[in-house]
Amino acid sequence: MNTTKQHPLMTRAGGREGRPGPAVGLPLGLAALVLALAAGAFSLVIAGAVVLVAGLALQTGAYRWARQDLRRTVAATPRWANQRLPHAVRTVPAACVEPGDLLVVRQGELVPVDGRLASASTFDEAALGAGPTPVRHAAGDTVRAGATNLGPRVEMWATSDASDSAHTALRHGIETLRVTENEAVRALRRLGYALGAVALAAAATVALLTGDLLRAAAVLLAATPVPLLAASTIALTAGASRAARRGVLTNTSSPLAAAIDRRARRCALTAASLTAVAGTAGVAAALGQVSAPAALITRAVVDVAALAVALWALLPPLRSPAPSAVADATVPQPRKPRSADQPEPAPAREPAIPRPRPWLGGGTPDGWGSLY
Repeated sequence: MNTTKQHPLMTRAGGREGRPGPAVGLPLGLAALVLALAAGAFSLVIAGAVVLVAGLALQTGAYRWARQDLRRTVAATPRWANQRLPHAVRTVPAACVEPGDLLVVRQGELVPVDGRLASASTFDEAALGAGPTPVRHAAGDTVRAGATNLGPRVEMWATSDASDSAHTALRHGIETLRVTENEAVRALRRLGYALGAVALAAAATVALLTGDLLRAAAVLLAATPVPLLAASTIALTAGASRAARRGVLTNTSSPLAAAIDRRARRCALTAASLTAVAGTAGVAAALGQVSAPAALITRAVVDVAALAVALWALLPPLRSPAPSAVADATVPQPRKPRSADQPEPAPAREPAIPRPRPWLGGGTPDGWGSLY
């Protein structure tokens, strides 16, 4: 079985169920609209409703965009295989394929298991992190499960079963991501409920002390949980999706995986830091320094900025990964200056050239043997 380690983002990212922002932000927004309606500010109610609906739509679109590569990988799960028999081709479940079976992959079908090709063909391996460019494989090359055959019908020998394929390891990593993400979502949701309670208490205090319902509505409109809750989870999910696109979701030793991890964490922290802007606007609204329309505009700007920063994790890292030790060894290093009392180094000896002698079993025309 494949025992590769999980990507760091797998234990932190939010996903399909990790949407604590709407669960907290929607009640606060509705309470603000009720206060504005009680104060007779109908234009503010209409504008606030538009901002709330647009914010929910942006969050939903951001979640789907952040998970696009994870969904593509799951959608590329092969379920059926065409097994070559002596006189026919039989369609069987991919889980029934055993190493050594001769399989047939038609044009447009998914490779069911890892195998060795009997003839050349072109495959789309975007779901496996190979990029959008089709890959040409010659006869005898190994092709991974989950790749789509873009060429004519091709035959292949299975080298593993469905449980040991590279695509199964990647899919198991995504399933682990979906299971572990709920813990972070529950923690963020508890934090969001606490912040929402503080905002409601502040709005109630303002309404009781001043009697100004619009000022209380401004406090609730400025108290948006999107930067801290929704945007931070979207950033981590986008990082995991980026890692899946590059094929390093299950590889922690890759410098590219570490770079993607750093980018996702940086985007999550930057998006969460925008909560300070919303908090400052809420305090100013409570003191009467910010009107309700200005608080609504601040909420819209902060929400859009936080989601944009979160989706920045989908882009490639600005700093390329550190080169490997092999690459460093090939770079010529500058010579250190030699002191006056240091003796002159001995010249390097040239390697001895072996004497040509024919190989056992026959030689080539130039006197050297050949292994082939």
